Amino acid sequence: MTDESADIPATDPRAFLREAEPQRRLDYLVGRAAMAPSPYNTQPWRFRAKDPTVVDLQWDPSRRLTAADPVGRLLFIALGAALENFLIAARDLGFQPELAWFPEGEEGATAVRVRLGEPGPLPDPDPRVDLQARRRTAHGALTGPVEPAVRQALEKLDVGEVRLGWAEEHWQEALAGHAAETAGRQWRDPAFRRELLAWLRKDQAALEAERDGMALTRFRRFPGWLAQGAKRAMRYLPGPFDPKGKTGRRIRQAPTLLVLSTPDGDGRRQWLAVGRAYQRIGLELAHAGHALGPEAALTATEEARTDTAEILRLSQPQLVARIGRARPHPGTPRRRLHRVLNPPAPTFPLYPHPD
Repeated sequence: MTDESADIPATDPRAFLREAEPQRRLDYLVGRAAMAPSPYNTQPWRFRAKDPTVVDLQWDPSRRLTAADPVGRLLFIALGAALENFLIAARDLGFQPELAWFPEGEEGATAVRVRLGEPGPLPDPDPRVDLQARRRTAHGALTGPVEPAVRQALEKLDVGEVRLGWAEEHWQEALAGHAAETAGRQWRDPAFRRELLAWLRKDQAALEAERDGMALTRFRRFPGWLAQGAKRAMRYLPGPFDPKGKTGRRIRQAPTLLVLSTPDGDGRRQWLAVGRAYQRIGLELAHAGHALGPEAALTATEEARTDTAEILRLSQPQLVARIGRARPHPGTPRRRLHRVLNPPAPTFPLYPHPD
């Protein structure tokens, strides 16, 4: 034990993590990072660390959505959210991580290299660490109102180079119509449907077994033949499943619409910054009992994003999301640690059952 750690209360679980072997400490931090949201719950990240005090956050090309996210914007937003979770948890243990962006070049596999260094004094517990597991992405309808105090709290957040704004009510109808048309156009694309169906698990039990993707139904067990029939119908008879109407209603009924933009640029570096800002906002909203519901169709393609920018009269919109209160629902599972972190660590106590 260091002299510094002698002042840490023995009841504080961070005392164990602070003095644990570096590899186990890294296991914990990666586990926290992996609680971040991602499109279709693809979890497109992987962490490489030959030295447990230096970790590379990389993007996994096998988990990229080439039809739903052709330029990779949503992928890097997800990486940014995972990075923010990692940094929050690391600073909660007294570290001040140093970041090196794209050490292999912007087209390389590594988005950021994180050096933990030596821990400083243990800070007061950061409530956002616990909120990482409680934060939820809202896919259904949201209710309001969103209190002015919540908006003011979001506006005070440090979101770096990202600009946080609001879609005024008189723009909401135009955005709803635009999102509905874009969602319908995406759905009519056979490649888009194939990609979505590949990430749909037949029921909750299958989702827990695979630990990624989304469940086709809310049932714990659902007959396989019926699930296959439903997926075939969605693929070959898409009309009845067109999300156009549902997408438009979600946005029209949204209590508030948040807009994240990057006026100074549009690239992977900016997308990572948007992901970090998005996660900070999501954790703040979780603390207030609210949820974020991203509307990816509004910025999924360059054509859609251009139209969104014209509606909002805004440069470089990156993400539009609904804010409100959502019905409580369980979180989606995450892949086990040894599927995400290299070198593998399947025996870490938080992940005792290798899959």
